[in-house]
Amino acid sequence: MCWKVTIVGGSPTIRDRLGSLLEGALHRRFVDGTGRRTKDQAHADVVWADLVLVLGASELAHRMSDLYTRVELALRWKVLQTPRTGIASILDFAAEHLRAGSGRKGQH
Repeated sequence: MCWKVTIVGGSPTIRDRLGSLLEGALHRRFVDGTGRRTKDQAHADVVWADLVLVLGASELAHRMSDLYTRVELALRWKVLQTPRTGIASILDFAAEHLRAGSGRKGQH
């Protein structure tokens, strides 16, 4: 089974580079952190994903980050706010989170 990741925020360049790096390795969904999204759309993104990376130190409006970080408690374990910048740092932070047992793939 392939992991599904929703990535919220980041510049277009970061999203393009992450897309290229992760292509074929997992299913990914990118959300422009400065765009518009409804609460229902954000909820569907979280439900779909095994992990949601909210790129806090990037192009990300508070109204967008709130849609993803204020989900119901049963889904909150999937959402990881990354305080780091740079692709390597973001992916390292996500890997640390998963190694620590916070990621519960297959348990939703």
